Amino acid sequence: MKILVAGVGNLLQGDDGFGVEVAHRLQAAELPPEVTVCETGMGGIHLVQEISARYDALI
Repeated sequence: MKILVAGVGNLLQGDDGFGVEVAHRLQAAELPPEVTVCETGMGGIHLVQEISARYDALI
C-alpha cells in the first residue's frame, strides 16, 4: 500500500502551519519506502491530483 503523508497549512498563520511543520520533521525521519511525505502548503488541488494518480491512502 502506497501512503502519502501531506503537510497542509500556512506557516504565516500560526497554528495553521502545524501540518507543514509535521511534514518537515517527518521528511527527516526514516520511514518505510511505501510512505511519501510532502509539504503542500495551501495547494489542495495539487494534493487531490497526487492522491488520485499514485496513492492508496492519505494521512
